[in-house]
Amino acid sequence: MNNKRKTNNIYTRLATVLLMVAGLLMVENVWADGSRDLYPSGVKGGRAYLRASTTESAAFPFANLGTHYVYAEAGERIAIASSAQNSTTKRLFLYNPNGTDVTPTGASAPNATRGNIPSRTAELSGPRLPEVTTGNEYTPIYYTVPVGG
Repeated sequence: MNNKRKTNNIYTRLATVLLMVAGLLMVENVWADGSRDLYPSGVKGGRAYLRASTTESAAFPFANLGTHYVYAEAGERIAIASSAQNSTTKRLFLYNPNGTDVTPTGASAPNATRGNIPSRTAELSGPRLPEVTTGNEYTPIYYTVPVGG
């Protein structure tokens, strides 16, 4: 009976490993979602906060209910925008893993509207790609990640 248990245990482990490998082989590219995906047209209710506390700590030095975290590899581009961002007051902050503010600036023309989502129509249209100059999309602040982290 003991040999039968050992054999079943081996088959169970083998099946687990094979399922894990198959799962990894099926993984496609992963893309981030923005508010147009999380809150499509017609959705009712308020928006979710990503933090439940505004208490600062060593782990969360920038205590804000709207805090987002991005894990990116070198060369990837991050696009950030908010309806609260405007040309006179910086409302978006991007920090590298060392805690240094690396938010690209642009308070004067033609960059004065970068990072601002002016309307729900623009939000639903999504971010404007760097090569595109027309359309209802908003112009985000783009940041190319220099190192992974």
